[in-house]
Amino acid sequence: MTGNTKKPLNIFLMGESTGHISYVINELGINDIILVSSIPTFERNREFLLRLEQNGVRIHEKVTVDPFASESIVEISKTILEMHKKYEQNGFDITCALTGGTNLMAIAMGLAALITGSPCHYVAFNNGENRLVHVTCFTDIQKQMRFGDLETTLRGGIPQ
Repeated sequence: MTGNTKKPLNIFLMGESTGHISYVINELGINDIILVSSIPTFERNREFLLRLEQNGVRIHEKVTVDPFASESIVEISKTILEMHKKYEQNGFDITCALTGGTNLMAIAMGLAALITGSPCHYVAFNNGENRLVHVTCFTDIQKQMRFGDLETTLRGGIPQ
């Protein structure tokens, strides 16, 4: 058997807008996702989430975070790292979505992608059209540097 047999899973940030999520799901044919957002945002987007599930998208987890706390970047990064590890062990190929949520959430997603070496994407909206931008720099940087100490620090340990 050749090729990647892992099933794709995207971790999305969700803020006030949801168009980027629908766009990527349709563009890439994604069926498995994790959503990271705040409790109020999940509540506001209840109908959108229901439509996703009715259209065959499996929302594996709705991860609640505080997108504005002073420790948001660290806490959200740790949460994404935990999700990444869990789902990678369950046979998923994970991609991190950098679009959506707050700036702090996007920084946290980028940091987690850097530590894991995950591919990412960003939805650029220009001239009334969406365009999917594949971001590979986190994978490239992670291959060239050692980030184990950074992961240990994020998890509350002491680097050796």
